[in-house]
Amino acid sequence: MELATRAARAYFDGAAQMNKELSEFLNQRMRKDLECARLLMTSKNGEDAFSAQSDFVAAAIKDYAEEASRIFSLAAGIANEALKPQSSD
Repeated sequence: MELATRAARAYFDGAAQMNKELSEFLNQRMRKDLECARLLMTSKNGEDAFSAQSDFVAAAIKDYAEEASRIFSLAAGIANEALKPQSSD
């Protein structure tokens, strides 16, 4: 029973970390999304609008790729931590 409790604790601690990471990422992306919308609405010509949209897409691709890497790394760490108590008993 102690083994299951320790594994569950590691899992729930990891889930809290992942929740925090995702919340921070989504808040950051929302700010960038709103800034892009502002730039598009205030664009004086098509070139400015295209530039704003192009910059937005490039940044979004980079941000999502980096976040996916962080999430996968965090998930691997959570799995290792949750299984660690099993190997120590």
